[in-house]
Amino acid sequence: MKISSGMKYTSFIRNLLLVFILTAATCLLIWLTGRYILTVNFYATGGQPVSEDPEQAAAVMTSIRQWVYLFSALYVLVKLLAITGLLSTALYLNNCRVAFGKVFTVVAASEYIFLVPAALKICLFRHVFPKGSLDDWHRFYVLSVLSLARNVPADWIYPLQALNVFEVMYWFILAFGLYKIAGMTYDRSLRLVVTAYVPALVIWIVAAVFSSLLLFPQTG
Repeated sequence: MKISSGMKYTSFIRNLLLVFILTAATCLLIWLTGRYILTVNFYATGGQPVSEDPEQAAAVMTSIRQWVYLFSALYVLVKLLAITGLLSTALYLNNCRVAFGKVFTVVAASEYIFLVPAALKICLFRHVFPKGSLDDWHRFYVLSVLSLARNVPADWIYPLQALNVFEVMYWFILAFGLYKIAGMTYDRSLRLVVTAYVPALVIWIVAAVFSSLLLFPQTG
């Protein structure tokens, strides 16, 4: 019992550390974006000033970024829990009993792959778009289908952005993690990810686009 409790405690600390580092890295990338790309001058030059009063623009931007940090941290946690719950259910239905904490570890570790395109976007944006606009920023995503189809309606930006090399790599990394903890073959783990996670991702993309069209019909 002591060993089991110790293992659970170790797993909890490991997962807590994974989430903390992931959230901290996400917030760091957001800070770098605000510091070097999406500045007050960037919005003003693009004809979309942060505030009508130039003297208040910096304060407004700081307030907005605080909320962005908060919602980004919540989004990371909710996403990790949702995907963990989905994969845990899929494993259970496939007669594989794996602790929720172990699945969470795999999901949290796999999520780090998405830090790569975010960092590349910050590093490459100014080189690709020396005088880029906010629309250029939204439409720029490294190694995505969106980068091959520039002139698409606004409601297609997110779906085409989601179809990228790093997303596919995420599937394989998830499958490898499940293979290590569930005692399944890698092929079976990959099939589980494809049949459980990918349909959920498609539903999420459709729901996100539908919601954006309802809230902002002018983007359609």
